[in-house]
Amino acid sequence: MRLAAVLFGATCAVATVQLACAADLSSRVAPLPVMPVAYNWAGFYVGGNGGYAWATTDSSTVSLFNGVFENTTSHNLNGGFGGGQIGYNFFPFPHFLLGVEGDGDWADLTNNTTICADASRCSNFDRKDNWFATARVRMGYVLDDWLFYGTGGFAWMGTQNTRTIVVEPPSTAFLVGQAASVSATRTGWTLGGGVEYGFWRNWSVNVEYRYMQFNYNDNFFYSLPVAARQISSQQNVNTVRVGLNYHFN
Repeated sequence: MRLAAVLFGATCAVATVQLACAADLSSRVAPLPVMPVAYNWAGFYVGGNGGYAWATTDSSTVSLFNGVFENTTSHNLNGGFGGGQIGYNFFPFPHFLLGVEGDGDWADLTNNTTICADASRCSNFDRKDNWFATARVRMGYVLDDWLFYGTGGFAWMGTQNTRTIVVEPPSTAFLVGQAASVSATRTGWTLGGGVEYGFWRNWSVNVEYRYMQFNYNDNFFYSLPVAARQISSQQNVNTVRVGLNYHFN
């Protein structure tokens, strides 16, 4: 009986030591790492943007007084812009993003040029691009928090041209100093691409380059006596912008 008690006591002592050691070892084991959650690019988003644009305009001028073609010119515009965008993304295949985006920006692209039909007839042209907007498709590849994408679609631009007569022959010298302004909305297309980074929860930031082309679809009729002109022009615009987006997901 005494031998059994001794054996039982020894067994309990060994079990107690083993449990204590196991508890000590478990307290020293590092916890399993928490796997980061991949950024969620799907769904609606809205944001703001701003950047810099430079453009080239090629124009041809015809006199409405006698129908005579006068000249062709090319001049550059540049300036800043800023506005907002809204869009939607989804994933038809893993890592492959497809989406739509629309944006609108106030712009301040300006140029001032003096154009002469000949030595006796010169006018000053003050051109300004006031705004532009696009409706586009975006396609890209997602790698965790990064999105690499291309984009393309339709583009619109609002322009304003002011023509001031600065030189006229003696017979029409009374026209010097007269001015007329014409505003127009132009249509065209755009193509570009960029990279976007999801930096915190629902927020992302992107850098994007786009090219826009507006075809020969402007006809400006300046209703001035004798010196009225029709001007047709094509414009190519390059933009670089930074955007900040909030994703509703």
